Amino acid sequence: MFNRNKKEEENFLDLDDRLIIWNEENLSCDIHYVTEVNVESVIVAGRAVVPKKMCNVATSSEGRVYMYQAPAVAIQHIETLAKLEQSIVLQSITNYKPEPKENPNLDMKFWALAGLLFVAIIAAAF
Repeated sequence: MFNRNKKEEENFLDLDDRLIIWNEENLSCDIHYVTEVNVESVIVAGRAVVPKKMCNVATSSEGRVYMYQAPAVAIQHIETLAKLEQSIVLQSITNYKPEPKENPNLDMKFWALAGLLFVAIIAAAF
């Protein structure tokens, strides 16, 4: 269907939507593939979280194009939001704590079996 090899396909998501961040002060833009679109924002993982209401939306032959026009201060703000969101996700992943294992010293079955084994060894010795 598309002229992409399998390795390239893994790098692209199902969404072919793009986000164009236009920097009015420097007359430059950044173009990124969108990783998620929800009711409130357009998200490029690790790069930008942009309010959806502030984007102009157009369609192209490959998908939707979100255009966000912003001064340099706003661009720094959306990059900070993206880094914060990514660190929150990483923090929640790394804070996983498995359930503590039961201490065998407190388990009555363990002590009962140990006692039975001791009695059996003494009985077998005589």
